[in-house]
Amino acid sequence: MKSVLTKHKEKAQKVFNEWVRLKSCLETTGSPFAAICFTCGKETENMNGKLHAGHWIKDSKNGNSTSFDIRNVNPQCLRCNHILGGNDTVYTLNMIKKYGQDEVEALHALKLTSKKWTIDELDEIYITYKEKIKNIYG
Repeated sequence: MKSVLTKHKEKAQKVFNEWVRLKSCLETTGSPFAAICFTCGKETENMNGKLHAGHWIKDSKNGNSTSFDIRNVNPQCLRCNHILGGNDTVYTLNMIKKYGQDEVEALHALKLTSKKWTIDELDEIYITYKEKIKNIYG
């Protein structure tokens, strides 16, 4: 049975990921219906689970301080995110191109930082990104 905290984190993660996908669609194709995969460059539909919010740094037992860090999450196609396990080498190279070496190293350092989310923080994340999605759709 999932803890209450886990349920709140999953709810917040779901809406955050939805916002990442939607924002990425608009930034890369100008449409809410497709985005360009961050790692392979393929245009991918934003429906039926084809477009993913791929995390460069995955949650670990040491902490999940980058779960909701927008720098850490980019659009990925199903193939890159799941079949290729994140396509990490290309993902890293593209992170350096997008943010620069110093920013990537700083983000990577956060991986070692443990973050214990509270229900209030997770609820605030949920509300914030739900509102951002609502604002895009009008």
